[in-house]
Amino acid sequence: MTENSLSYEIIGSALEMHKTIGPGLLESAYENALAYELRKKGLDVKQQVPMPFIYKEVKQEVGYRIGLIIENLVIIEIKSVEELAPVHYSQTLTYLKLSGLKLGLLINFNSHLIKENIHRIVNNLQEISRKERKESSAKNAIIDYSTLRFLASHSLRSLREIIFKTLLYQLFNQYIKHPLFANKPLKLVADGDRANASRCPCINKVTDFKRYIF
Repeated sequence: MTENSLSYEIIGSALEMHKTIGPGLLESAYENALAYELRKKGLDVKQQVPMPFIYKEVKQEVGYRIGLIIENLVIIEIKSVEELAPVHYSQTLTYLKLSGLKLGLLINFNSHLIKENIHRIVNNLQEISRKERKESSAKNAIIDYSTLRFLASHSLRSLREIIFKTLLYQLFNQYIKHPLFANKPLKLVADGDRANASRCPCINKVTDFKRYIF
């Protein structure tokens, strides 16, 4: 699991937890609750991890403690304040540098809109651009046209085939409603040959999908 994929798991748990308990609690309460939720997902969670400060080869015990470290990949700094200050961002970045980790999440639970109070702090982490995410998603959306026609051409007497076609129909509905693929036709690739993709049919309506598949 990478830092980015792990951060999605953490943010999802934080959103769900905040929806349940809301703002107004102590930082320690939010920390323990989030640690519990993440452990339920099978993640390795370390709490209040001591972090020594080393200056010119001299180790100084100055009492730094990292709130949560998940899977030895992501730091979580939990706050419960009226408004985050610049020092909170700097503190999280310092923890990343001291620990050698690349991604930290600074979360202020004392807010009604938690989405606006979750901040990613990175330390030399390679981020995936929006363009790269779109291109990756588009590649995954290409369907082997010949395989679909072969499976769909068989008798509907088989319950398995009925389920298969129903699932295809539902997936296509989700595809055309997804913001990344709005107004973009789905390319059905013949015989799995991407080189001939330009000659393959494009569909962007449910009626067209039914005509080709059913």
